[in-house]
Amino acid sequence: MKRLSYTTFKYSDLSLPTRAVPAGQPVGADVTVANSGKVPGDEVVQVYLKFPDVDGEPQIALRGFQRIHLEPGLHVTSAIREPASGNRLPAPQ
Repeated sequence: MKRLSYTTFKYSDLSLPTRAVPAGQPVGADVTVANSGKVPGDEVVQVYLKFPDVDGEPQIALRGFQRIHLEPGLHVTSAIREPASGNRLPAPQ
């Protein structure tokens, strides 16, 4: 049985590309997540991409996630990589 997390997490040391990533090129993000609470817990790290304004298309979209389990006081660096195919809008029809 899965339970809700009764702890807190802190995010730090976010690392993102410093320039715009061309469509079709892979993109990734790294972030350190620490369990700052008193009990073990699970956290889901999420990465969203923002797209240019295009009628009928989303402005932001979830492109990656990673579930992690941390004991109190521990931290981990989460590295989420988006494949090149996910870094583009669908072709117009």
